[in-house]
Amino acid sequence: RQRLDDKWEVISGDIMGRAIEGTPMVFTGTRYSLYDPIGRIQEHAKKEGWSWRAIEIPALDLMTDESNYEYERDGKKVFTTAYFREQRELLSAEQFESEFQQQPFEAKGLLFNKDELNYFFELPADREPDTTIAVGDTAESGSDSTSMPVAKIYGTDVYIVDVVFDDAPAEVTKPECAKCLIENKVAAAVFESNNAGQYYARDVDQIVRERGLNFRAILLTHGHFDHIGAADAVKRAFPQCQIVIMKDDEDICRNPLLVGGDNAPADPDMLVSDGDVIKVAELSFKYMATPGHTKGSAVIISGDCIFSGDTIMSRTCGRTDLYGGSTKEIRASLKKIGELEGDYKIYPGHGLETNMAVERYANPYLRKAMGLGI
Repeated sequence: RQRLDDKWEVISGDIMGRAIEGTPMVFTGTRYSLYDPIGRIQEHAKKEGWSWRAIEIPALDLMTDESNYEYERDGKKVFTTAYFREQRELLSAEQFESEFQQQPFEAKGLLFNKDELNYFFELPADREPDTTIAVGDTAESGSDSTSMPVAKIYGTDVYIVDVVFDDAPAEVTKPECAKCLIENKVAAAVFESNNAGQYYARDVDQIVRERGLNFRAILLTHGHFDHIGAADAVKRAFPQCQIVIMKDDEDICRNPLLVGGDNAPADPDMLVSDGDVIKVAELSFKYMATPGHTKGSAVIISGDCIFSGDTIMSRTCGRTDLYGGSTKEIRASLKKIGELEGDYKIYPGHGLETNMAVERYANPYLRKAMGLGI
């Protein structure tokens, strides 16, 4: 809600507020929330008595039930009728209407209730942690923040002992992340970064390397360009670092053009299969095949943490309309994830971190795949 409020403040103040009186205005966007800027513009127009018109184009035509957005990209039809109908099957009626049909919908409730979180005042005094890890989500522009929590692992217990969370420019957060990794003696760190993030990761790597630390492995959940963009830069900075990916995604990892990427390709050092375990320092990472978003998509399991890439994310799942994607396969993969015993923390490739309990309750894709209804 705060992000939508901030967007509206920019639109109403910096754009509409500075327009010369009588200037025609055209706004384009998707209605998805009761508080989104397009809805607020309409309310403002009514209040001010403007002469205005809204043209709403749903994904599926209300009369023909056919796609209004199908076109050809790189020789392949995208946003097809079949694709949107599949999404309708996967989502609840309210969610499909808001995400695809221009009918806003607002889900209520907190993802994590503060009264249900566990708190600690000191670390266990009788033993050393099994390891220390960090997970980073970079942000180079816009209103997003760079976030990197650091956790000490004691058996199945995870203690968050430090965090970088800063909306400052990259030149500030890069040394912040490096300093945090060094001070906490982090054994392994996973950075989920997009194409621009390769430069961010390269610079953090350089700072850490100059101060005596090293990276051992780059564990990839799948081969899409927005998830391998930093791999080549890190590999060049740390030649001994191993790039690991499922063998079924080797093709798009080596050739990002297959999925529309223009980043440098990543040349894997190790191709793994379902069930393979990678050991990095004191940590073990198990690859579990979850095809559907891509042929070789996987989730990586370490302790009670799952690094899920784009297979499962907070209350949603990855798209299936790109090269190697399959709606049928991602449903089977979601079912496989949902049937894992225990309550795992889930760190997805996009969006908020979450956990298995929340997703079993609130993720319509996961619930439908598990036969729980929506």
